[in-house]
Amino acid sequence: MAQECMLKVLILSAVVAGVASQGCQQPNGYFADSQQCDAYIECKDGVAEKQLCPDGLMFNDKLTEFPRYPCSYPQEVECGPRTRTQPAQSSGECPRQFGLFRSASGPDQCSSYMNCVGGKASINQCPEGLAFNEATIRCDWPDLVPGCEGAVFRFQCPGVRVDADLGHPRYSDPDDCRKFYVCVENVKPRMHSCGVGYVFNPDLGVCDEPQSVPNCANYYPKAVLDAIQTLKQFDNRLL
Repeated sequence: MAQECMLKVLILSAVVAGVASQGCQQPNGYFADSQQCDAYIECKDGVAEKQLCPDGLMFNDKLTEFPRYPCSYPQEVECGPRTRTQPAQSSGECPRQFGLFRSASGPDQCSSYMNCVGGKASINQCPEGLAFNEATIRCDWPDLVPGCEGAVFRFQCPGVRVDADLGHPRYSDPDDCRKFYVCVENVKPRMHSCGVGYVFNPDLGVCDEPQSVPNCANYYPKAVLDAIQTLKQFDNRLL
């Protein structure tokens, strides 16, 4: 019995050694290439095969559970010393075959972005008042996106920097009663909007009933206000 157990241990050790020699740390799984961030080793039943992520994606060494797809956007991957990547395969407007990129040109280049799939770009638009941040692959405040500070708005803050402890001042949008701007440190505008049925009250710095703001009393058609009032009554009956 002891000899049989010893033989099994030797066989298992030989299998593990054979897997390791082929680049497999386990019989099944994905393992990072030591130098290239978009390359990886795929192991199936102890057989290692070098694979390459699609152009624009990187191997995510946190997604090693087999057979889960192991490639992610570069912003989601920490490459560390794996600095090499495959040459870019640009196509049309896409700098790489896959990825999210800020639009290269046009008046909306800060607020619009391209979703490149297989080298074909579809244009998407950030919500109003936001700019696309390539570093985080999400829509963000314009003052947090290099090159887009103030590019999204017609509005400019007064420009006199104030301490954050004093609170960030708020200003009405000159063209839309629902919108207002929070000026971070009084120099970085961030656009907000009141809920439907309300307008911004510059005297109070809050969203308010239209009739409380003289210049915005007629902002909503009467039919809209009547519909909102009906919904409020309906909600109250449900409470």
